[in-house]
Amino acid sequence: MDKTLTLLSDWLYSSIVKNRNAFFGFSIIYILLYHSGVWPLFGRGYIGVDIFLFLSAFGLCFSLEKHTLFKFYVRRLNRIYPLFLLSNLLKWGIERCQGIRVGLWDTVCDISGLTFLGIGGTHLLWFIPSLMILYILTPPLYRIFYKYKASAFYAVALLSFLVMALFRNMDWHYACLVSRVPIFSLGLLYYIQKGDIRELSIPLLFSIILHELAIANGLKFSTATYYAPVLLVILCIVFDSHLIRDKIYKIVSWFGKKSLECFIGNGMVTAFVIGSSLVQRQLYYVLANVVWIAIFIFINKILPNNKN
Repeated sequence: MDKTLTLLSDWLYSSIVKNRNAFFGFSIIYILLYHSGVWPLFGRGYIGVDIFLFLSAFGLCFSLEKHTLFKFYVRRLNRIYPLFLLSNLLKWGIERCQGIRVGLWDTVCDISGLTFLGIGGTHLLWFIPSLMILYILTPPLYRIFYKYKASAFYAVALLSFLVMALFRNMDWHYACLVSRVPIFSLGLLYYIQKGDIRELSIPLLFSIILHELAIANGLKFSTATYYAPVLLVILCIVFDSHLIRDKIYKIVSWFGKKSLECFIGNGMVTAFVIGSSLVQRQLYYVLANVVWIAIFIFINKILPNNKN
């Protein structure tokens, strides 16, 4: 039995490492479909965010092992902030062209991320500021998890649940972040435990119990921490069994490599919604995503820090 669990653990771990870009791609495609607001099938597309954060935490551990703390933070900042800054400046420019005047203070709050904290601003793109906060917390969390392992996960997951329970009327963007702390923490623990199923089974069961309690108490944005790992296992089986064609795999992996550009581009689309018929809205959604994602891919490519 132990040998079987070891082989299964090793296979899942190596599959996640090997297919990480494809999993990122699946998550962003799932989110894009979810934001379209049309297909009932994609009603749980928010789980794409959970998958993304699990994989991000897992990947950040490799970066922490490889780089100094200073270089780790510089690399994270270079990766996400320039596009975040440019997206808010573009929104400001578009609004100016539409005759909408945004004050200097609100603009500063938007481009700095202070809008997330409720300090002025007009553009609330919750995910990127949340990602910045999680990046800042990753090094100390990694050290704590490395020392205390599952016990640290229990404490963090329980704290997240208690915050959700005590501040059940918190703004939705705070709830989105707090409810995702367990899945992000699980990604850290997964790396530290090298994917050992025996060591991870109880933490996963603990997260399931907390999720059921969250549902029972009607907590806002009580995301299912265990959905993402289960979906990842299914994806491991699908990708490793070659159940999809190589061309599709390459396309999905491409989306994974451009996941940040897709997130930012989609944020531009959802910020400017055209109020017309359902068909026109969907046509706008598809075309606008293609255009904005292409724009941010181009911008990111020519930024000095991203040149080869």
